[in-house]
Amino acid sequence: FNALLKTLEEPPSYAVFILATTEKHKVLPTILSRCQVYDFQRITIMDIIRHLEYVAKTEGVQAEQEALRVVAEKADGGMRDALSIFDQLVAFCGNTITHKQAIEVLNVLDTDYYFRLTDYALQNKVSEALLLLNEVLQKGFDAGHFITGLMQHLRNVLVAKDTQTLSLLETSDTIQKQYMTQAQQCEAQWLFRALDILNTLDVNYRTAKNKRLTVELALVKWVAPVAPMAATAPVAQPAPVKTPAQPAQPAQPVQSAAPAPAPKPAPKPSVGMPKLPSLNMAQVTETPAPAEEPTQPKEGPQNTPFTRDRLLTVWAGLKAHFPKEDRLQRMLTDYTPVITGDNMLTLTLANPWQKEEFGSFGKQIMTIVRKELQNDLVKLQVTVEEYVKEQQAYTSQEKYKLLVQQNPALQEMREALNLQLE
Repeated sequence: FNALLKTLEEPPSYAVFILATTEKHKVLPTILSRCQVYDFQRITIMDIIRHLEYVAKTEGVQAEQEALRVVAEKADGGMRDALSIFDQLVAFCGNTITHKQAIEVLNVLDTDYYFRLTDYALQNKVSEALLLLNEVLQKGFDAGHFITGLMQHLRNVLVAKDTQTLSLLETSDTIQKQYMTQAQQCEAQWLFRALDILNTLDVNYRTAKNKRLTVELALVKWVAPVAPMAATAPVAQPAPVKTPAQPAQPAQPVQSAAPAPAPKPAPKPSVGMPKLPSLNMAQVTETPAPAEEPTQPKEGPQNTPFTRDRLLTVWAGLKAHFPKEDRLQRMLTDYTPVITGDNMLTLTLANPWQKEEFGSFGKQIMTIVRKELQNDLVKLQVTVEEYVKEQQAYTSQEKYKLLVQQNPALQEMREALNLQLE
């Protein structure tokens, strides 16, 4: 950069320098201050589609808009790539290009697969979902590519739920309407859970030995109906011990509701013997059992058990409560807590600044988490990841000291020959 700076300060009169980079932040400010900076943005899919429509009309080619959408998505923001792909389609298909021809020639996985799979998931059709995955694999598509496309599809469905974020959906008008229709059938919490399952699958897929089984298990976990969490039953209290009644006067006979065997007549007490209190069997029979009495709710905090999957679902749903907090949204996406003890969660962040930023929302976050988990005893401990300093290369002095420690005679030789370290 120093050599470049010298050249820019004293340029030849006949030369104009044009610097192109995708990492402008690495260029020294002293160089940027001597340049006119132009930031180029990626070309949107709709811009590519409109330009391809113009090219097709100019060249006399009839192309469906959905076919041009496939070309634009495959070009990934590059107009030159889009024109090259369009040239290939014209060479294979002639002057009439349909959507079906485009996906066959370019070997692209059609979005219809993702719409169908999402419908199967909404209807809890596990068998149909597995058969659709098998159909995709038999067509020669990689399961990892299928996972990435499915995550992008669910992201688009989530974006289509709100008219304010609909502009973030880069696709044709026809597909946009399909996303809006499917978004009305999906709850946000359901989409958060699906994205969390697929994100975990995407991380584990690269290291899995049986990749197909890993994908199938994730699909079953997503598509199969979620069993409701069993409510914790109150602990059964021991039945109270019935004690004999102590009547102030001899008990009067009372009719029992249920017929009972007649008790044997007690012998008459002798003259002068004190009369002992007797147990009134009719009164005991008529006393309602404790189970029939209305039980009072136990006062105190909720302590409903929860699983890691349930915790991750609640954690993913936190982003909906803080739509305008971009930095907090990124932290909630990049970092997830782990269960480290009984009702104890630990969240590890990258640096102290993130910890301070997260702490300003900590009280609100824990209120939402405890409410969603139905557990008032949950606690969250926020820590910072320990920084490990990278081992740097040894200097000449450090190398020499290590060698002297291993062989002290080296020091004597250096002094005898009057050698100097460079």
